Amino acid sequence: MIQALGREWNINPISWGDRRKLHRIHSQIYITSLINKDNSIDWEKYWDAIEFSLSVAFDDVEKELNGLTDSDIDSLGQKLMNHYLAMEKKENGDFV
Repeated sequence: MIQALGREWNINPISWGDRRKLHRIHSQIYITSLINKDNSIDWEKYWDAIEFSLSVAFDDVEKELNGLTDSDIDSLGQKLMNHYLAMEKKENGDFV
């Protein structure tokens, strides 16, 4: 369960294999910036990671997210991605 958009969401746990797949997609978001030594982001990979996180979290994504704006869906997807990759900060500033 995660808290986002002013409510609690019951989400599926992520399997080891799906977490590794998400990590692979996520690391490709920034690889170009490392190679080019700039701040470029592969936005296509970013959106792939968001969509993959949503598909892991919910059995029926369309049903769960019906009525949300695209911006809200993106915010939830970002929160899920951070949750699944254990990148969320605790209240004391440490990462989960």
